Amino acid sequence: MSAPQPKPRRRGGPRSRGGCENCKTRHIKCDETKPYCQRCAEKGRTCDGYSAVVDANQQAASALITSPITAYAIPFRIPGSQQDRRLLHYFCVRGAADLSGHLSSEFWTRLVLQHSHDNVPVRQAVVALSCVHQCYTTAQNSDGPVPVDAMVHYSRAMRSLRKQMSAGIDNKGAVSAVVPLICSVLFFCFENTQGNTEAALQHLDSGIAILARQKGRDRLVPENPDHECLELLEQMLTRLDLQASMFDDARLPLTRLTSIVESKTSAFDTFKTIDNAQSELTKLQNRMMRFLISNNSFKFWPEQNLPEGVKLEKQAIDEAYTEWNENFDRFVRGQSSTPGERGDCHSSSDNSKMIHGEEWSSDQVRGLAQDPAIAILRIHYHISRLLLAASLPYDTSVFCGPSGSPHYHTLKKVLDLIESSPQAHGAGSRSIGVETGIIAPLFLVVMKCTDPTIFGRAFNLLSAISGRREGMFSSRVLIEIATRVASQHQIPYIAAALEYQAGDALEERVNGLAGVAKNLGIIL
Repeated sequence: MSAPQPKPRRRGGPRSRGGCENCKTRHIKCDETKPYCQRCAEKGRTCDGYSAVVDANQQAASALITSPITAYAIPFRIPGSQQDRRLLHYFCVRGAADLSGHLSSEFWTRLVLQHSHDNVPVRQAVVALSCVHQCYTTAQNSDGPVPVDAMVHYSRAMRSLRKQMSAGIDNKGAVSAVVPLICSVLFFCFENTQGNTEAALQHLDSGIAILARQKGRDRLVPENPDHECLELLEQMLTRLDLQASMFDDARLPLTRLTSIVESKTSAFDTFKTIDNAQSELTKLQNRMMRFLISNNSFKFWPEQNLPEGVKLEKQAIDEAYTEWNENFDRFVRGQSSTPGERGDCHSSSDNSKMIHGEEWSSDQVRGLAQDPAIAILRIHYHISRLLLAASLPYDTSVFCGPSGSPHYHTLKKVLDLIESSPQAHGAGSRSIGVETGIIAPLFLVVMKCTDPTIFGRAFNLLSAISGRREGMFSSRVLIEIATRVASQHQIPYIAAALEYQAGDALEERVNGLAGVAKNLGIIL
C-alpha cells in the first residue's frame, strides 16, 4: 500500500487586496479582470466591481513598482516583508539624501538606518515615510490621497512606539530616549508631506520635551551610552525648532541654545568642519528669532524710543554674525590650497579677484560658490542678517532700498547663490527635503522686496520649484499666497511690498503661514 500523498500546500505569496466585492465575500481568488471579474461571469454571477479604496491602493502600489531601483543595496539583513525591505532600500539610495537636502546629515545616513534594524517603531516609521516620499515624488498630483500602505505603516509605528514606551514604564526600567526622539522627527516629516503642519508641530514639540527631560537626567548621570546619538538628535531637533519659528513668527523657539555668558563668545575659534559652522549659525539664528519675537511689541517704535537693552542685544547679535562670517571665510579658504600652491592654476588680472586680501582665480571662486553646503550657509547668513538689519527699528530700506545700496548687492548675491543650487534647477520635478533650504529665503524676498529686478528673479525662482517642499515650507503654497495677495489688491509690488498688501490675511493669522494660506482660501 502506497504511502498517502501529502496534502499540497498553498503556494506562498503576497495576498492581493484588489479582488472584486463578490470574490471577497466568497473568500475565493479573484482574477481581477477589469471592469468585471471573469470568474463571476463564468459562474453566472453579477460582478459588483471593485471598491474605490482598492483603486487608490493599487495606484499607490503601481507608483512604487515603477521605481527605477533595480537591485538591493542594504548592507545588512532587515526584518519585515519584501515591501518593507524594498522601501528601506529606497530610503537608502534616494530618500535619505533627498530628505537631508543641501547639507548631509548623519541623522539620515547613519542613525535612522541603524536603529531601523532592531527597533520596530523606527523601521515602521521609515517605511511609512519612504512610501509617502516615493509616491509624492512620482505622482502627477500633490493633492491626491495619502497612500493606504503609508497610513497603515504610520499607524503601526505610533502604536508600536506607545507600546514600547508603556512597557518600559510598567517595568520601571529606563526607557532610552533615542527611539522616541527619532520617531518624533520621522513623524514630523510624515505629517509635513501631507501639509498637516499642526500635527507635525505636535510631534516636534513632544520630541523637544523628551529631549529636555533626557538632558535633565544626564546632568544627574553623566555617563550615558547614547550620548553621541542624543547629540545628533539635539542638532536635528534644534534646526527643526528654528524652522517652526520661521514658519510661525509668533512661536518662540522652545530650545534655548546659548546662555547669557555663552552668547558673548563663539563656541569655535575656527570651524574645523561644515557641521561646526552650521551648528554655530543655528545658534545665532535661534538667538535672533528669540530676540525678534520677544520684542515684537517694539516692532514699529522709532530707534530713539527703543529700550536700551533691545538696542544693545541687537548690536551684540550683529557682532556675532560678523564673527561667524569671518570664521566661515577662513574655513572656506582652508578647504582649498592657496594660489601659490596650485601648479595648475595661473592667476592673472583677467581671471582672478581679491577675497579678503587674497588673490583667488575665477575658477576657484566659482568652485567654492557651487558647493551646495557652503552656498546654503551663505544664503542663510545673508538673509538672517538682512532680517536683523530691517528690524528694531523697522527699516523698509533694507529690502526696498535703491539699486546701488549695499543691501541691494547682498540680495543680488543671495539670488546668485540660490541659482547655483541644484535644488533651483528642478523645474517640473517634485522633491521633499526636511531641512530649511532655499524656499523660505525666496519667499521672504518676494514678500518684502519692491525692486523689479530682485522681485522678479525671486518670484521666478520660487515658481520654478513649485513641486518642492522643504520641511514646513511648500513652494506651491507660498507662491500661491504671493499670487493671491497681489491679485486681490491690484497694487503694483513696486509701490508697496506684498507683506503690506496682505492685510488681514497676515495680521489675523493663526499657526503662521498655514493660517495665512487658510485666510486666503488656499488648500495646503
